[in-house]
Amino acid sequence: TGDTFANLCLELESGIAVSLSVSSHAFLGNGHRLEFYGDAGTMVLDNPTSDYVGGFRLLKGTRESKSLEIIDLGDSSPKVHQDGRITVVGSLIKRFVTWQATGVPDKPSFTEGLRVQQLLEAAQLSHESGSWVLLKAGGRRQEAGGRTHP
Repeated sequence: TGDTFANLCLELESGIAVSLSVSSHAFLGNGHRLEFYGDAGTMVLDNPTSDYVGGFRLLKGTRESKSLEIIDLGDSSPKVHQDGRITVVGSLIKRFVTWQATGVPDKPSFTEGLRVQQLLEAAQLSHESGSWVLLKAGGRRQEAGGRTHP
């Protein structure tokens, strides 16, 4: 078995603060939810179902509207199997085979996969050391001297 929960405090290069909580085993959890807050409004992408692909909705709220409103994205979502992961993996396999046959790179590529692995390793190192880990573009990593987690 592996880790099923992560709680990260991040600071992007632009100075934007990010709080990220991820659980792959939250009994009766609220599903998938991304929340973005800014001076002019809020945007939420959520999916209260256990499906990894279907069931998403996008909501937007502004100072003028004073509430979250669903943004109609139409019904352009692909028809999915009972388990949405089958559709996603099938699409990735098709794109990979096409990439190999044509020689034209597609995304996500191995570069994006490596970047995800570097981010995961930086999070683990931060946890183990109890300090912030500075991860530069291109994967170069160095510990930020003396900074500890709040």
